[in-house]
Amino acid sequence: LKDGKYWMTKNLNLAGGTPLYSSDSDVPAGYDVEPYYTLPESSIEFQYPGGVYNSGATDCETSPGCYSYYTFAAATASNRVDNTHVNSFLNSICPKNWKLPESKPTSDGRSDFRELLVGFGGDSLTETYNQDTTPTGEALYNQLMSGQMQMVTGYYVGGNEEYMPYGKAAYLWSSTNSATGNISYALNVSDYSGISTYVGSNSELWAGMMLPVRCLFDATMQNFTSEDADSLAEFESETLVDSRDGNTYTVKKINGNVWMTQNLRLLGNTGSPAGKMVLSSDTSNGASGTIDLYSLNSSNAGSFGAYANHCDSTNGYNYACVYDSGNDTTGVWYNYAAATANNIKTNSNQTAVSASGPSICPSGWHLPTGPFSTSGTDGYTIFQNTSYGSWIATNASLTAFNAVPGGFYRNGSLNGPESGFWWSATVVDATGRYDLGYNSSNTQFVSDGYYRYYGFFVRCVQD
Repeated sequence: LKDGKYWMTKNLNLAGGTPLYSSDSDVPAGYDVEPYYTLPESSIEFQYPGGVYNSGATDCETSPGCYSYYTFAAATASNRVDNTHVNSFLNSICPKNWKLPESKPTSDGRSDFRELLVGFGGDSLTETYNQDTTPTGEALYNQLMSGQMQMVTGYYVGGNEEYMPYGKAAYLWSSTNSATGNISYALNVSDYSGISTYVGSNSELWAGMMLPVRCLFDATMQNFTSEDADSLAEFESETLVDSRDGNTYTVKKINGNVWMTQNLRLLGNTGSPAGKMVLSSDTSNGASGTIDLYSLNSSNAGSFGAYANHCDSTNGYNYACVYDSGNDTTGVWYNYAAATANNIKTNSNQTAVSASGPSICPSGWHLPTGPFSTSGTDGYTIFQNTSYGSWIATNASLTAFNAVPGGFYRNGSLNGPESGFWWSATVVDATGRYDLGYNSSNTQFVSDGYYRYYGFFVRCVQD
């Protein structure tokens, strides 16, 4: 979907007796020799206190119910083993790097099931849809049942296949529990005999029911591997999510390197206080901690600290200065202190930022090495020209880079709106760093260097 998530479009069909290892399953590390969990032979039966009932399911792919949430705890790979657990689960019977979807929205209002509905035309703030809502529950029902998801109606309780009264319903387990130990959340897609439809992203269900499992893969910047990069053809693109804040970006393979083809929009991990960039080393390229942000715009600080005494030509080497355009195309302007997560400061710093050096790029990505006009650097893979300081016509690589104008910030003001500039990791001198420049009026590019207190864009390249 457009949010960078990949969903199974058929029910998980994992046979009873299958051992789950760290190498191939969504279970903790360290279980490479002995399995973390072996899916019981009886996992496609339903166990109710006092007896075992055969569900009649022989094929989980087409069965409306297959895996219990507790007792045999099939869906959660034995993490939920009774009806008193009230935690959400990090492990499941999903394949490695896949997971059970989250159902109950987090503090920022996001959940996997809610975003699934958004992908099919739902509203990001709506949890449930009835026939009389816009977009209608009926339209979403049709998308989920007869469209790409092909959900299967029905469920099992107590060994009997049951349907909703006067209609039919389809459910999918989530990884989310309620505060009540025997209740878990699920996606609910119901049709009341054509009278009305209902789609709910976090319906409460008894955890002993047997429901299908559909696993989810987050295609994130952070888990995009070198193997993933190798699988891309030249100039082929992919959509990835930055797990730090949920922003999505297109990336593209250009002369063997995978580049972001949209400007970075990071202002900190999800939940960062206004005016502060919170980073963690497991999701940022070696950077962690809380950074105070100041405004590159002298007339509009927005949610950032004041421009004065922070982001001018005297002080802009010592503070992290940014400005948010407010749109996905232009993104955010960063001075060099901000681009390097407050690691390259003062007007006498000639430290180069290596591929592993701290920056605000996602983990596994880095600021491109320059100059863009020197063979062997990241920048040269797109510039493809040795002419430093001279404007050159666009080429196939620069076209793939997808440069956008937006100007740059200097001394509190936006300059050259027909232009765009992107930081590199490489030193010009104590006060300058190399960059790539673009002029939209003649679609030409230049490799040069500018002062670190300027506000430029950031594009990251995969390690």
